[in-house]
Amino acid sequence: MSEKKMKSQLEVKRKQVNEKGASLVITLMVLTLLLGLVALALSRTVNETLVTENDAAESRTLGAAQSGIESITSDFATILENKTAPSESDLDQIKATEIKGFSDNYTFTNQIEKVDSLQTVTLSSGQYQGLMSFREEWQVDVTANDKTTGTEVQLRRRFFNNMIPIFQFGAFYNDDFEVYQPPLFIFKGRIHTNGNLFITTHTYGIYLKSKVTIAGELVTDWHKQGITLNSNEKLGNLFIQNADGVDKQIRNNDGSVLCTQGIGNSILIDPTGRNFPYQNCQKNPKWESFSQQFDGNLQTNVNKLILPVERSGKPLIEMIRRGKNPGDKANIGGSLTDVSENEADEAIISRERFANKTGIRISLADSQDRLPQCGNIPANNSCGVRLDDVLGESRGYRPIVMTDGYQATALNANRLYFADRQVWIKVELVRFDTEKNLPVTQDITQDFLSLGVTEPAPLGNNLQIAGYDSLSDSRSIIKLQRFFMKGGDIAEPNSWSYISNATIDSQSYNFVNRYVAPASFTLDSGKTLALQCSGMSENPGGLSDTLPICTAKDYFASPLYNSRTSQNESEHFRLASINGEKNIIVPFPIQMFDTREGIRSNSALNNKWLFRNGLMSMVDIDIANFRRFLNGEFNGKFPTSTPFALKNGGVGLKNTDVSESRGWVVYISDRRGDYNFDGKYNMEDVYPNTNNLFDEDLDNNGSIDTDYIYEAAEPDSIAESGESAVTDHYYYRRGVRLINGEVLPGKYDVNNPSETRGFTIASENGVYVLGNYNVESVNLTGTNEAADSANYNPQNSENHIPASIIADSVTVLSNNWNDSNSFNSPYNYNGRVATPTQYRFAMIAGDSLTSRNTTDSFAYSGGLINFKRFLENWSNVRLNYSGSLINLYNSFNNNGRYNYGTPYYFPPTRDWTFDSTFKDPNRLPPGVPFVNNIAFTGFQRVNE
Repeated sequence: MSEKKMKSQLEVKRKQVNEKGASLVITLMVLTLLLGLVALALSRTVNETLVTENDAAESRTLGAAQSGIESITSDFATILENKTAPSESDLDQIKATEIKGFSDNYTFTNQIEKVDSLQTVTLSSGQYQGLMSFREEWQVDVTANDKTTGTEVQLRRRFFNNMIPIFQFGAFYNDDFEVYQPPLFIFKGRIHTNGNLFITTHTYGIYLKSKVTIAGELVTDWHKQGITLNSNEKLGNLFIQNADGVDKQIRNNDGSVLCTQGIGNSILIDPTGRNFPYQNCQKNPKWESFSQQFDGNLQTNVNKLILPVERSGKPLIEMIRRGKNPGDKANIGGSLTDVSENEADEAIISRERFANKTGIRISLADSQDRLPQCGNIPANNSCGVRLDDVLGESRGYRPIVMTDGYQATALNANRLYFADRQVWIKVELVRFDTEKNLPVTQDITQDFLSLGVTEPAPLGNNLQIAGYDSLSDSRSIIKLQRFFMKGGDIAEPNSWSYISNATIDSQSYNFVNRYVAPASFTLDSGKTLALQCSGMSENPGGLSDTLPICTAKDYFASPLYNSRTSQNESEHFRLASINGEKNIIVPFPIQMFDTREGIRSNSALNNKWLFRNGLMSMVDIDIANFRRFLNGEFNGKFPTSTPFALKNGGVGLKNTDVSESRGWVVYISDRRGDYNFDGKYNMEDVYPNTNNLFDEDLDNNGSIDTDYIYEAAEPDSIAESGESAVTDHYYYRRGVRLINGEVLPGKYDVNNPSETRGFTIASENGVYVLGNYNVESVNLTGTNEAADSANYNPQNSENHIPASIIADSVTVLSNNWNDSNSFNSPYNYNGRVATPTQYRFAMIAGDSLTSRNTTDSFAYSGGLINFKRFLENWSNVRLNYSGSLINLYNSFNNNGRYNYGTPYYFPPTRDWTFDSTFKDPNRLPPGVPFVNNIAFTGFQRVNE
């Protein structure tokens, strides 16, 4: 082989070796690159996994924090809805709240604080637009920490707590709101109902001048009780203002539902839970477009406005009933029981009861242990006062002498006493402990009763009573008896009589004249009348025949339906010269006849007989004397030997001993005759022999309750008029009446409005308001427009008092009312003629149930226009009212059904308006309830 060829082959081999080396290097380089890429990919995968895991942990922690803040917010909102001011213990409880479902994996730190103090605002949007609210702003912070990863998320939420006073509504109904066929009715004031609004007009028209909100439906073509419209109602003279103040008409087929055809589904819902058998109705397809013309001033299907008591699951009637606290007796499960800690009122109920509000509480009962805080006291210990104890040869209670020598008349309990029960009263100072959620009380019964329990006798030229002058009984606030009853002669069915009548100084009066003494009779101050006049049944035997002979006059009237025969009233005899004749008179209980409560079967009697169920035993509250007391006029005059004074270092009661919270709440509960002690008159059979539960079952317990042995008389049982007028009765027929109330306790402080003090009367009984109340005059416009609340005098001066009346029912009696006329004209309203009267107060009360009885034209509740009840002939007579009408429940004690015309009443010329001063937070009556609204303002994550 040649040398040249060999070199060529070596070159080829060398190239091959070099190429293999290069390939190896490239391969190694590629492998290295790949390894780097793999390492990078592995590193990135690990990092992404870590990031993903961190994101997941943060998401989970965020979810835990969100759950926490929702739970905390919900719990705190519940507290705010049930309290106007959470306590420190409430806040501590919220901070310690365990977040269920997350506590194993997370720790939580909860913070809550008020970030803005209480302010007064006007709500600017939504359903509550235009209402004044007390507002606080709160902030909740929740920090969640993952126990495994340490991931932490902090969330924050802010919200307003709006507390809306219910007296800002002209009318508020918790159930169905009804207005049927009124005379011209112009109402200025916002209206809300948590039920349906049934409204039909007459030829005169209805004009609603403010916003109307309805949780249910607007029904204009059907009566709730199932009655079709008459021709006048079909005229459709209903007008509601739009936002520009223009009256917009609503005809009978313009409601949000149509019910005339009786077809469709059961759209209407009964807010009471009684399942009232409404007419089947269908949605009105025109409603959505039709309602727009009102610019939001007429709304249906809005949210209900719920009060704290109802949120707790209790009926709102509990607001006016007595409390259940340790030391009390109460009906628990149908038995009279000592209230234990476990059976006591829960905090919400305790706070909302008017019996626990700051001020004064007056309670009457059939035994001492039924008085508040008298349930477990040792025997013979002081707790209240027995009014029907032995008093000399009689029965009664003699008030303690005041330090200035004032001695009030002894209570004549011979006409109150029953062999199987007693009569007790307790008067207490009350303040509410917001931390313990309990009322704190002091017994001032003996002190308060030293003012008296008797209506002053009408002394004059032709009436003098031995030892009695113009100061006698002039201070009494609680009035349980009287010597004279103004009014005409009360007819009696038999030859004997229980009551006398005389015209004294041109005024007719009824009185109890037990004996007539001879003209020569003189009073020996060293002896009682019973020892100076023979012929008296009360005169002990063996007396000398030389004593003057007194002639029996009026028969003794034992309490009705009582077997007791003792009639010795000698301790209560007073010698009276009446038109020159010497008479021995006695005081007697304050009674009246309520025609609406008495006539259950649409029948009537002659005037000599009365239906027992209408006989009402009254506790009169003298508002003028209450004002004198709270103004300090009696300071330094109260006894210094009472249990209260002795505990007070021998210092008598003073007005400054009465706690106040923007004024005073005076609560009165008279449970005499309440056999089972439940605060309810056990006679639900208001439609005799028509036993429909939705008509009569007030407490919705599935039965129509009656107790014709102890608490109520049979519907048509009767009693004599004269005897009924001058003695008590056995049954739970009790009322509270407000008299002399033209000027109330309290004041409006013009220069410092926050120092204004108001006055509230509350009772679980029916309340009767006699004569002008909290208003001296009204400037009338002379037109068909309702007088504005600014026309009520005094206006914005010292005696313009924020006032309210809270009761089972409210009946207004004119300036011309007298009790005698209720007995001598029980079935003829022309014998009970009203005169113009004016009232200014907010009211919370109940009404009767509307029936499905289509054959009875008076089978409905009476509606808004009869929410204040009437017992007189008001024909062409003005009734001026300024206030707020709040219907939260049905009446359990004054539960007689609504009736109109003879013999019940004739309607007044209604001039009613909302009291616009209630929009001022300084002008609200004490004890006003609130509805609560939570408005969320912000939600954010604090840490990143």
